[in-house]
Formats: sequence, structure tokens, C-alpha cells
Amino acid sequence: MVYVLDEPSAGLHPADTEALLVVLDRLKAAGNSVFVVEHHLDVVRHADWLVDVGPRAGVHGGRVLHSGPPEGLADVEASATRRFLFDRTPAPARTVREPAGWLRPGPVTRHNLRAVDAAFPVGVLTAVTGVSGSGKSTLVGALTEEVPGVGRMVTVDQRPIGRTPRSNLATYTGLFDVVRKLFAETEEAGRAGTGPGGSPSTCPAAAARPARARASSRWSSSSCPVRTRPAPTATAPATTRRPSRCDCAD
Repeated sequence: MVYVLDEPSAGLHPADTEALLVVLDRLKAAGNSVFVVEHHLDVVRHADWLVDVGPRAGVHGGRVLHSGPPEGLADVEASATRRFLFDRTPAPARTVREPAGWLRPGPVTRHNLRAVDAAFPVGVLTAVTGVSGSGKSTLVGALTEEVPGVGRMVTVDQRPIGRTPRSNLATYTGLFDVVRKLFAETEEAGRAGTGPGGSPSTCPAAAARPARARASSRWSSSSCPVRTRPAPTATAPATTRRPSRCDCAD
């Protein structure tokens, strides 16, 4: 059996990463082949064979710089991974900022926290640490705009900002909608019957129209048979089911 794992250590505490390494060793001991895409140095050092790709990202990457035992990467100067695995240069000294004040939420009683009081410094970078499930997010979640000393707050949690984990700022703000429409108006998209969704249009009426008509803003979604739905009746109440996808609408 071949197992391909894409960053299995993402978001894990170092203690949890040790448990992950035990699982990977068990898979290997059972005769399986395990391929791991990983940034965590402990997992990288634990590998029997290391494939390093680079040297940088995008058009500046795409080359295999090393394929062999991990210690062989020490001789590959072009590798960015090499510096973190083998460079023992001490980190540069920095000045630690002094707190400008304190935020004191609580006492917090939620989930596994029981009347917990905490003081968070203002004007500095604070890291809240602990194993997964210890209550870190619950404690930080007690910091709200109602806490004295908080003027304005921006919260970025682990939930996707849209309906899927693939959502990002461009999809959330609608920027990609404009880009998709521009691509859908090209002659190539018209010949392929491709709509703004990136795949052939699911609307029969749209597929039957010429490319120029499909791109026209005068096309109304009300004429699309996929989007058209009969009005609810007493015997057929309205439901919350979403309509089928259609790329007719602008």
C-alpha cells in the first residue's frame, strides 16, 4: 500500500507530532510506502529518503535539488531547506518590547476552562501555547471588544472565510467572479461551452446559444430552465434546497 500525506503535521503541537511519527513508523514497519509533503523539521529529519524541490517558488522553482538520504542535502547550497536542517548559526538578538498595558478577560468558564483568569499584555506579540485541546482557542476567544482596553478587534480563526476551505480573500470579495466572467467571454470559452464556473455550462438553454449571446449581459437568468422553479403550493411547501448550478446569470 502507498500512503500519500500532504502536511499531516499542520497545526499540531510538537507533542502531537511525536505521536504522528509513531504512526508513520508503524505504517512503514507494516511494509507500506509512505510519501509525506512536509515542512515540519522533525518529520523531515525522521525521513529515510528526502526529496527537496526548489530552489524557490513559482517560476523560480520546479527543480529537484536533492533525492537521497537527508544528510546528503547538507551539500546542496541552492536548497532553502538545507539552511534550516543543518545551519547552526544562532538567531540574531532582538529587543523584547515592554507591555503598554494589560487585558484581563475572565474569569472564563467554557469547555474545559473553569473560572480561569488571565492577563494579556498590550502592544506586544503574545503566543498562547499548549497541546491540542488544552483550551488555547477557548481562552483567547474570551478576548472581545467588551473587555476593558480593547478599542477595536479583528479575529481570524481557523474556519474558512467562505463556504469551502478553498475560499480566500479574492473569492470572498467577489474578485474572482469578475475574472471568471472575462475568461467566459473569450472565443475559446465560447467554443468549449464554458461558463464563468470554469466547466461546461449545465444550462441547456445556455449551451444551445452562440458564444456571443452567452456572454451578453442581456441574457436573463429567468429564461434558464435550470434556475426556473415553480412557486410553492400548499401541497408542495418551499424547501431550503439550493438550485442546480447554472452559469447563465451575470
